[in-house]
Amino acid sequence: MSDMPVRLSLPGDETVFGMFACSCGDERRATWDQVTQDVADELCGGDVGELATAVVYGLIRYSATITGIPADQWAAVESATWDNAFRTRIQCDRIEHGLAATWLAYTQRFPEGQYLPPDDEEDSDG
Repeated sequence: MSDMPVRLSLPGDETVFGMFACSCGDERRATWDQVTQDVADELCGGDVGELATAVVYGLIRYSATITGIPADQWAAVESATWDNAFRTRIQCDRIEHGLAATWLAYTQRFPEGQYLPPDDEEDSDG
């Protein structure tokens, strides 16, 4: 992705990140459409129709999953690492925008390209 028009403001050591990927108005819609296209370019050869599949499977490298997509007046894409060390709640008018913002949250929070939860298994010797 080159020159992403949106840079998320992630908390330094917070475990929960939330934002509203609002597409109200032409300018905001154009921005989020471009962000979504940029993420689709990175993950699935530019096919926005494949974005949901690409984000869901892509989150595996961050030991994360989509935990819900509730909707009423607008929607939210919720996610978490398997150990709940990092969670997101991206409110959105369009689910595709929420998925793109979710992907950005993980890539910006874990710039090394992956997250592996700490190994908390007890020693087998007891």
